[in-house]
Amino acid sequence: MANYEIIIRNETTDDDASPIAGSGAKPKKTSGGEASSAKNIAKGIVAVEGFVKPFVDKLLTNRIQTVSIRTGAQELQERLSFAYSVGQQAYGIVKSAAVGAAVGRLPGALIGTLFGLLNTAISYAQKAQQISYQRTVENIGLNYMNIRAGGSVASYSQSRLTDQ
Repeated sequence: MANYEIIIRNETTDDDASPIAGSGAKPKKTSGGEASSAKNIAKGIVAVEGFVKPFVDKLLTNRIQTVSIRTGAQELQERLSFAYSVGQQAYGIVKSAAVGAAVGRLPGALIGTLFGLLNTAISYAQKAQQISYQRTVENIGLNYMNIRAGGSVASYSQSRLTDQ
């Protein structure tokens, strides 16, 4: 049977550093500036994603979703919703670039930006395809309504072309 061992070590060199927040202890300075900046970027992203973004999302989506109810302007609500989705996608691209920069400097930032743009392009292509399908269904429905109304009978039978 395997034996497992858990070892807990305090490897800090500063004896006056306190694990209690607000105790006046100075944080240790790291010698690696790059690792520290990457760590700070990661902390910033986690803070924004975890605390700020959900709060802002709730406020903005509530305001956008009630535009039609408050003002009666359905088209304005759709425009605001589209602008908000574009803003979210732009934020996603910037976030991907920041994470890429934190992980792998310039190549990482370029890869993160590329993936963010690719995600946005796929989203737009899918939305364009959905709009195309909806337009096709709407055209078919309009043609059927025109036939039911008798609008196409005259053009098929050419009765409007003859003199009466």
